[in-house]
Amino acid sequence: MTRVEPEYFPPESGPYASLTWPVALLQYVPEQIQSRTGIRFNPGYDDLDTLEWAPVVGTSGQRYALVYHRNAPKSGTEIVTRSDSQDPWADIVDVLNGLKLTKNDLVWTALEASKSQKSVAVSRPASKRIPTRAHQRRWRVKLSPDVANKLRRPVEGRGRAEMLLRKFQRQADRGELQVTPSDFEQLLSHYAEMRTSRGKGRPVVRRALKRASKKR
Repeated sequence: MTRVEPEYFPPESGPYASLTWPVALLQYVPEQIQSRTGIRFNPGYDDLDTLEWAPVVGTSGQRYALVYHRNAPKSGTEIVTRSDSQDPWADIVDVLNGLKLTKNDLVWTALEASKSQKSVAVSRPASKRIPTRAHQRRWRVKLSPDVANKLRRPVEGRGRAEMLLRKFQRQADRGELQVTPSDFEQLLSHYAEMRTSRGKGRPVVRRALKRASKKR
């Protein structure tokens, strides 16, 4: 049997390069998903952990990924969609329908997906693309020139946190950021994972989260 070498996720290029937003967590591990669906997982890694991931196509024809982090605090497999998705719940439904699963197979969903799930029902099976779109709530954060200049500094790495920082960099020239609850949740998740795997978080992230918690 040919051994498959682990590769970085998400890939640097190609149709799966933009898949950086985990929007839901299935209660199953890769072995269980493979036995139910026949989907095979590939070995991989990101900036925090080793993982297994599988490309999947929803009933709409859209591409997604299933990602399992071996050392995550909570066991399960993530449904990962595009970083610019406007309707995360529709994406989740698209994947569930393709896998012939239901929302009862989920143990966690992103905040935006939870708020929009009433607009789209899970069908068994589904064959049509889900047309509805949900509007994500956004917080507007004014940037001082000094903070904007610091935000423009080069970001190394291609993990979820780095992708989020690059997203903020694209907004820096406007003098303000539009931050979604999911953005904040990703920062918290990234910080928690770093605390678990390394004992402490990066100082920049730690200070940002402390300031944000005081404002809330």
